[in-house]
Amino acid sequence: MMQNLSEYVDSQLRGLRFVGFMEAVRQATGMCVDIIDASHIEKDSKIDYEIRTTGV
Repeated sequence: MMQNLSEYVDSQLRGLRFVGFMEAVRQATGMCVDIIDASHIEKDSKIDYEIRTTGV
C-alpha cells in the first residue's frame, strides 16, 4: 500500500511548472502526493482560517 503525502505550499508556480514540482516530490518521496498551493485557497475561507491558526 502506497502512503499519501499532503502538503500546503506557497510556491508561486503555475501550470506545468506546478505539475512538474508535484511530480518531482512524488518521485523523491515515492508517495502519492496532494499539494495545495496558497493560490488555491480562497482568502478568509474556513480552510484559510484553519491553516493560518493551526498550520494544518
